[in-house]
Amino acid sequence: MNKSSSISQLLLSEGHVSRQQFNRALEIQKQTGERLSDILVELGYVTQRTVAKYIAKANNLQYIDVCLYHINPNALNSISGASAKRFTLTSLKICLL
Repeated sequence: MNKSSSISQLLLSEGHVSRQQFNRALEIQKQTGERLSDILVELGYVTQRTVAKYIAKANNLQYIDVCLYHINPNALNSISGASAKRFTLTSLKICLL
């Protein structure tokens, strides 16, 4: 089972999506090969923020809602890819949507 599937399974088991919604997303995944969690978001069953919380949970990481803080985009751009990987930083553009 890949990470997207395990996150989607968590969303199902904790009641964020119904079995019917989950099965519909699985059918679409079989046709498109797209990540299951992305399909659930595209269908409007869950938000990106909810998926981000479960990504953190599945990886034993703390979820921090960066939308609550003003972060200078220049500061974000100054973080190298190597540093982001070293410190396990993940960037999500939820706040910009």
